[in-house]
Amino acid sequence: MMIGNKDKQILIRTSEYENRMAKYFAERCGISVAELFRLSLGMIARDLQPSKIPQLQKLYQEEQESG
Repeated sequence: MMIGNKDKQILIRTSEYENRMAKYFAERCGISVAELFRLSLGMIARDLQPSKIPQLQKLYQEEQESG
């Protein structure tokens, strides 16, 4: 899976399972897989607090309500 744009590209090698999982989560959040990986870095930078990342707040709230 290639993630990036014309100016800056990162090659990320993933297993078939990881690839399908990334596509699933990105689709659920309504974002691209590239954006999912960027947001993941943001989560790590914010001590793994997805509730503080605007793009993930809806999914986070759904998980809290169902859990």
